[in-house]
Amino acid sequence: MTYKTTLLLTLVLLATLAACTPQQDTSAPKTFESKQQIMDHIEESRSGMFGRGLFVGQTKTMVADSATLGAVEAAAPSASDFSTTNIQVQGVDEADIIKNDGKYIYTLSDQTLSIVKAYPAEDAEILSQIQFNDRPFELFINNDRLIIFVDTQSYNEESLSGKQVGGTKVIQSYPRYTRTTNSIIYDITDRTSLEKIRTISMDGYYHDSRMIDNTIYFITNQYIPHYSDYELELPIIAYDGIEIQKTPSDIHYFNIIDNRYQFTNIVAFNTNTPEVKSTTYLTGNSNTLYASTDALYITQEHYMHPRIMRDLFLEKVILPALPSLEKTSIQKIQNTDNKTHEQDQEIASILNNYMESLTETAVETLYTVMLEGQEELEKELEKEKEKTSIHKIKLDKTTIEYTNTGIVPGRVLNQFSMDEHLGNFRIATTTGRLTRSNDLSTTKNHVYVLDETMTLIGSLEDLAPGESIYSARFMGDRAYLVTFQKVDPLFVIDLSIPEQPTLLGKLKIPGYSDYLHPYDENHIIGLGKEAIAAEEGDFAWYQGVKLALFDVSDPTNPKELANYQIGDRGTESYALHDHKAFLFSKSKNLLVLPILLAEFDEEQPTEQRNRWQRGDYTYQGAYIFTLSPEQGIQLKGRITHVEDQTSFLKSGYYYYNNHDAIKRSLYMDNTLYTISTGSIKMNNLDDLEEVNRVTLIEQEETPRPFQIA
Repeated sequence: MTYKTTLLLTLVLLATLAACTPQQDTSAPKTFESKQQIMDHIEESRSGMFGRGLFVGQTKTMVADSATLGAVEAAAPSASDFSTTNIQVQGVDEADIIKNDGKYIYTLSDQTLSIVKAYPAEDAEILSQIQFNDRPFELFINNDRLIIFVDTQSYNEESLSGKQVGGTKVIQSYPRYTRTTNSIIYDITDRTSLEKIRTISMDGYYHDSRMIDNTIYFITNQYIPHYSDYELELPIIAYDGIEIQKTPSDIHYFNIIDNRYQFTNIVAFNTNTPEVKSTTYLTGNSNTLYASTDALYITQEHYMHPRIMRDLFLEKVILPALPSLEKTSIQKIQNTDNKTHEQDQEIASILNNYMESLTETAVETLYTVMLEGQEELEKELEKEKEKTSIHKIKLDKTTIEYTNTGIVPGRVLNQFSMDEHLGNFRIATTTGRLTRSNDLSTTKNHVYVLDETMTLIGSLEDLAPGESIYSARFMGDRAYLVTFQKVDPLFVIDLSIPEQPTLLGKLKIPGYSDYLHPYDENHIIGLGKEAIAAEEGDFAWYQGVKLALFDVSDPTNPKELANYQIGDRGTESYALHDHKAFLFSKSKNLLVLPILLAEFDEEQPTEQRNRWQRGDYTYQGAYIFTLSPEQGIQLKGRITHVEDQTSFLKSGYYYYNNHDAIKRSLYMDNTLYTISTGSIKMNNLDDLEEVNRVTLIEQEETPRPFQIA
């Protein structure tokens, strides 16, 4: 490839692939007047954007269930001490596949809901079960109310080709998936005979939910397809025998340009009263939710429009390197009303003619100058190319009221990258792209503080260049970040002065943490992977699961007090990806993790193993640890539900025993309960001896692959 060809390709690629955010308006959301105005808004925003989505619409369907089984149960005592779901914010419950109230366990196994009298363990038994025709996601328990979220979907293969739709002949049609989230409320006063008292259905697939006191908030996302003959379907909410379809004036939108649109539906209802309210926003890629006791924060990632990047590239890189004649000619083209691709063709022709007049050496020099200019421009725009809007929505029982929107550079990892404290909102983000070479990686990490109006008031930027955030945790006046490329730096950040976030200290050790959990105000638990630095690049090969305890009593000098490595490369845990699988109790000196263990053959010498090589699966079950600053991390024992140990010999890269894979654990008084799809096992916490076991569903004849979600 010659320098001439490469230069032209550079211009074309910059105009096609660049993506950042133009100036965004953070004023209150507006509403629409008609469906056509909605489609016009979407088309105008998408015009010229790279990577148009081809998603399909959703409509409403309903869910069915079967009868319960079992007899009425007499009153029985409850545990005085029991664990609950591992949540982020005190007072804000998060739905899960398993709940307990110190007496009963409510669990989802595939499409079956089971209610088990679990205390005392010796008398554990199934009280009732419900088999759903559709997929249940998660559930809440609120006293004598059980709320379960069920997804229904259908596939419409009817062809519209050649038919008349709204007076217009359809040229091409598309099969349509429809999805609805159903929130089903049961009265469980009698756990042996559940009474379905209400179903609240909202178009779109289930995204997330929270429960504060007696009010439940759930969010659905309904993608909007992008093809010319698609008839826009506005969301429908249904409850108490009525269906209400949103009108265009019900759809709120933000002045944020995007290329992928969806309806984000927020529904609020009281578990004990008829109150139901909902609101719908037209958003882009809205995917991360944080909730405090009085506000929801929903993030939306967005990128710079390619036309803006193309214009900046021309203005700051191309034009300064050209003689006045060519520069004037290009500027005249820019001032025309021609479409962008037509202008690019004319500009490319001018550049090509100019380069044809130069020697190869002069072309090489020109290319070098422009390449350096491009690199400088990319650095200059690093925090502009990718941004996150945070929409703050005030919650007051079933009232859902938009408050403000804040914008910060970068992208958010997960809900633990966000926090609300003393009225301020804190968020950790990453900008840039990560590669296996530090010379090419442009990633940097940042912490921002916004006030109650979502106005930026403080920032700490450009942490750990060339690395990305792997985990974050905000605790009072501090933030803890873990970034990773080759080693695991744990950063301690002071937020006591919101306007002046300050880096206090950092610790560099091998591996990384995917999840950080508070032990107490001076100690943090880290869960992630061990890692070995690669010899051939600026990266590392992850190894087994790593559990660590950090001492942050001196924030300027954080220390790793203890660590414990589980297995070899290939070892996994649900808790690495879902904090609800992480069970910890400081008072009981107890930490439990579900582990899928991979190990190397002990007879194979270490020096013969490649660093990228994965071990063979040998075990799946719960690892029970004791953990304290004084005693460190010690393995107390293991519990498994897998009776056929030979299944590991045939597992290959996937473990084919989803039925017996432990996914959650909990305790009631001195009994540890481990839960898999197939059963609940109860063990004494003192010696881990088995006390009882309850079968939830029978093993399928053809087991499905076990995979970490």
